[in-house]
Amino acid sequence: MVPPRRPETTVEELADVLVGWRLRDDDFVGEDERRTVLVSLHHRHLPMLAKSGLVTYDADSGSVEFSPPPAPIQVLIKFSYQYDNAVDVPEA
Repeated sequence: MVPPRRPETTVEELADVLVGWRLRDDDFVGEDERRTVLVSLHHRHLPMLAKSGLVTYDADSGSVEFSPPPAPIQVLIKFSYQYDNAVDVPEA
């Protein structure tokens, strides 16, 4: 039996998603901020996640393949998601 493929994306797509999370209805995120996120992903975050086994990152091609997180991390992610959805923090 062949194991299912893990979700795959690119560092460019991840940067777009992360920058999009910073947007509000009337905000604009410029190319400089997107570039900062892209560089940070490439040089810091993705290598660290790859070293921990949570992703496979090919810096030459820019491809990122997600690995299933270990059980304790899955619990933390689930708790964080539930907390974010349960707590309504007013904007400053």
